Amino acid sequence: MYTSLPNSILKNVSGSLIYIKRELVFLVLYTTTVLLVFKVLGLEEIRIDTSVTSILGVGLSIIIGFSNNANYDRWWEARKIWGGIVNYSRSLAVQIITYPSEEFRRVKEDKRKEWSKDIVYRHIAWINALRLHLRKQNSWQEIEPLLEPNEYLKIANVVNKPTQLNLNQAKQLTEGFEQGLIDDFRHVAIMEVITELYNLQGKCERIKNTPFPKQYDFFTQLSMWIFILILPFTLLNHMTVTMPVISILVSTVFILLEKSGRATGNPFENVAQDISMTALCKTIEIDLREMLAETNLPEPLQPKDNILM
Repeated sequence: MYTSLPNSILKNVSGSLIYIKRELVFLVLYTTTVLLVFKVLGLEEIRIDTSVTSILGVGLSIIIGFSNNANYDRWWEARKIWGGIVNYSRSLAVQIITYPSEEFRRVKEDKRKEWSKDIVYRHIAWINALRLHLRKQNSWQEIEPLLEPNEYLKIANVVNKPTQLNLNQAKQLTEGFEQGLIDDFRHVAIMEVITELYNLQGKCERIKNTPFPKQYDFFTQLSMWIFILILPFTLLNHMTVTMPVISILVSTVFILLEKSGRATGNPFENVAQDISMTALCKTIEIDLREMLAETNLPEPLQPKDNILM
């Protein structure tokens, strides 16, 4: 464990530097230019009093802290929503498997299993369709093995596939109620779960379609870059040759904080800061298929480079 810790730190540091590589190139060129202008031309008047960056730094810290807290709240809300999806997914499967009426229990076991499997597999298709829908990915072939061919062909032509899949769930449940497969009380209980799944989907879409207010992003970035551009001139009061190094280090901290906070506020963009929806979908699939007494289960998704998607 102790031998792997330095490697993990190095990976994280190198990954962070790659994340801001364009900004780093600019900082190196900018701070070096300021130093050369000062040393070659001897322009003492380009120095700026350190009180300027002190005041700006305090203000910038408050602005970035506020922005990052707001962005983290969006991420945490998204994570809680997907926690609800996990819980209601298990509830749906339990109800489908255990709620059939006495009349339905007299039906052949194969038919009972097929009816339950259709609904559970459609729900697994729903969670994966919701993931693809939120991330705006087009790999819909992932859900094809989970649906009947005719249903998949119909789903392929609709705009909001998760909504249509839950509609199909409701239709099949209603047909089951009309055929006496489930009684009215249990039908209502299961439909309440479907309604809650719609609510959770809508909350995800609200976060996805309501970006963090642009004015906060603009003023945060504007304040940060004013600070970064002034910083080298104030450091010239205390150092010369080492000025670029210190200036780049301080600026890098602010840039990483601002960029990581901004990325956190968009939890459905298929990036490292995302909610690990793929792993959650795999966890739900394993749980639900195990409830159906299946044994050939998929493996849980493992992190890659310390990132779980």
